[in-house]
Amino acid sequence: MDIDSLRKERNEARESIDKIELDLALGEVYRSSHKLDSAHFYFERAADFATEMGYASPQALAFYGLGEVAYERSNGLDAITYLNKALAIEEGLDAAIELEIYNIMGVVYLRFGEGDKAILFFDKALAIKQEARAISGESYEFLYNNKGITYADLGMYDSASYKHQ
Repeated sequence: MDIDSLRKERNEARESIDKIELDLALGEVYRSSHKLDSAHFYFERAADFATEMGYASPQALAFYGLGEVAYERSNGLDAITYLNKALAIEEGLDAAIELEIYNIMGVVYLRFGEGDKAILFFDKALAIKQEARAISGESYEFLYNNKGITYADLGMYDSASYKHQ
């Protein structure tokens, strides 16, 4: 569905949950089109409305979207803030999104030069994968790569090496 159709459908929606879901869809379409100001607007509107209506899952997804937008804008502090808000809503996220949040947080901390914190978040993401809570069949080698890069940055070269099984 294109942006104009989504906006029209959003304006005609009567149910609050439909409006929130369409705001989330618009935020994602704009984010994937690298129109980050518009993405931020729709994710923020979804977060505000979901918070007001008490809808946990869409609220968590909106904070996740805001975190992704902040990350793509290279605003690490805002990304961490929004992603922590998403994680705080326990029933709102599936395991694959939770895994991605921990990965993004690890990358942000690596960019801040805080390798020890980055490792902790990469380990949390890997724990989700190893517990098979994440979508099976997906490739998560990027987590091992990010963790290895972090160990190398810390000068811990023996820990940086990993043989994928």
